[in-house]
Amino acid sequence: MPPQAPDIENAIIGLLLTQPNYHDLIPTINKNWFFLTENQDIFDAIAKLYESKKNIDILTVNEFLKNQKKNIEHHVLSNKINFNASFNSFNEYVSIVKEKALQRTALSFMHNITSMAYKDEVLDMINEINNLNDFVINAHIQDVKAVDIIETASNNYKSLVKKVNDRRSGIDNSLKIPLKKLQKTLGGWQPKDLIIIAARPSMGKTAFALFCAKYLAKKNKKVLFFSLEMSKESLVDRMILAECDISFEAYREGYLTDTEVKNYKQVAENFKYLDFKIVDKSNIKSSEIKIITKKEKPDLVIVDYLGLIRNESENDKSTKNEQIGKITKNLKTTAKECDCPIILISQLNRNVESRSCKIPTLSDLRDSGEIEQDADIVIFLSRPGMYEQDDSRLVDISIAKHRNGAIGTFQATHNENITEFYDIDNFESNKTPF
Repeated sequence: MPPQAPDIENAIIGLLLTQPNYHDLIPTINKNWFFLTENQDIFDAIAKLYESKKNIDILTVNEFLKNQKKNIEHHVLSNKINFNASFNSFNEYVSIVKEKALQRTALSFMHNITSMAYKDEVLDMINEINNLNDFVINAHIQDVKAVDIIETASNNYKSLVKKVNDRRSGIDNSLKIPLKKLQKTLGGWQPKDLIIIAARPSMGKTAFALFCAKYLAKKNKKVLFFSLEMSKESLVDRMILAECDISFEAYREGYLTDTEVKNYKQVAENFKYLDFKIVDKSNIKSSEIKIITKKEKPDLVIVDYLGLIRNESENDKSTKNEQIGKITKNLKTTAKECDCPIILISQLNRNVESRSCKIPTLSDLRDSGEIEQDADIVIFLSRPGMYEQDDSRLVDISIAKHRNGAIGTFQATHNENITEFYDIDNFESNKTPF
């Protein structure tokens, strides 16, 4: 029998019939990857409904097939829904089916080549070998398109004109950073960039990411926050307490004044105006982050944190460095395809604590040099007071990598709970109203 995976094919069809989250991936799937004719017909119906922006479920697909004179019984569609199929393995299922299709096509070429060899059709055999070579290459670059430089330059010019006109009209669509020196150096968070924010524990990584995210949400930007470690309740508490400037310890123990309780309620009510969504699923995969990001279409994505992102395959035998590299590459691809910056929080190894100079370097990134390679920007946070055992509120913010600009280190201040950050020359400069 030709290479095939009928159970996997059925799982893909079943998930597409029941899980709308995967519908945005329909254009990336070719119906000819399916071996079973009935699955080709069913997927073709699903794809046509998707193109027409119509609902996709068993009933609509069944009706479409009837109109197309395709004799597929309703129970056949129902049997495609396999409750043992993993929601998290959809991309892996598609890869398997695609691979089987490529194997079948390659075998067809090889059969023709063998037949020609027996018939002494040498020139035809050489041509078919060349065709096989072209097929293999095309299979790996089918999504790559060459774009004329004039077309790209023209698009860049249109983007520039729009940016200039928006500036002159007072329209500001940039993703600003609420610290002046960081904003001046980076020019804001740039679409398509993968930004690493890394530090040792308790240096304020999550707090800094939340600080930047909340600032943009209050500027009417859409923020999507993947919290792999902290619950959505804890995350929202952090945001509200930072806004109220309430100590977390006092909040946890209930030592709040009536005024502080009132302020908490008011800020919580104001949060309904923010377009800020949280995904607090632990052990999420980078492919799932991509699917959700494509669905939500945010202006900014934050992932907290890298070390908790799952491998795509449970059977991945590659090294930890290689696994981390696959994740960062997937997130960089997501940033490019979704045209938004992704801030990825990462940890540092312990080497920095054994040195006299506590400012981190790129070699301190935990687990992989791949992180440094894939990132457009790497920012380190460190608090001198943590090592010097004083109550200093200074935070060293070090831009260790900036693919399109300058690097350097400067200082900011934070409040006692490390929930808000401030320019060192103006402690109140970052407080923005709802």
